Amino acid sequence: MPKKPAPKRKRTTKSTTRKRSPQRSTAKRSAGKQPQRRGSSWLARFGVLLVLLGLIFSVYVALLDTHVQAKFSGKRWAVPARVYARPLELYPGAEISAKQLSAELERLGYRKVSYPKQVASWSRNKNRFLIHSRPFQFWDSEEPAHLVEVIFGGRGIASLRQKGRDLPLMRLEAPEIGSIYPAHTEDRVLVSRDDLPELLVQALLTVEDRSFYSHTGVNPKAIARAAWENLR
Repeated sequence: MPKKPAPKRKRTTKSTTRKRSPQRSTAKRSAGKQPQRRGSSWLARFGVLLVLLGLIFSVYVALLDTHVQAKFSGKRWAVPARVYARPLELYPGAEISAKQLSAELERLGYRKVSYPKQVASWSRNKNRFLIHSRPFQFWDSEEPAHLVEVIFGGRGIASLRQKGRDLPLMRLEAPEIGSIYPAHTEDRVLVSRDDLPELLVQALLTVEDRSFYSHTGVNPKAIARAAWENLR
């Protein structure tokens, strides 16, 4: 028997539609967001840099503060050893002339005035001296300021009087002839705020820091001005 011809297969064309792969879409989205990521990374790096600079500055300030405290706080009361000559003792019968007493007062820095109202001043009327002495810490006691009348007669001092009463002895402060500070080449004199003349305080404030009483201890404007001058 003759064979039946095989049925022809119909070719069916499938409509293939290309689907977008998720990788490509993600790549496109990421490509669209690249400028934002670059900007955020730049800001992050800038923030890290600021933090590092802040830490470095803080460490520098701490080291500087430690250095300043070591320089000043530890040596605040380190004063040199002072060397004095003998104090001049005045008493009735002391063989000292009026010329020698005048020279001694000048060497001590006493001011000659018409009437000695203030300490470290003196006046003279022929053989009569009025001396307003300085307070002084002698080796045995502290001597306060005195206003003493010294009368010369014959070969020396005839009498000493204070407030109308006879005085047996008067000591003038010893003149300083030197100071010993072996560790540093400097000299210091400890004084309190009340001992400073008001004119000196105002002059220092005018020259150093005119806004001393208005800022909190740190004046950024003055620091910036000083830094600019140093850079120049």
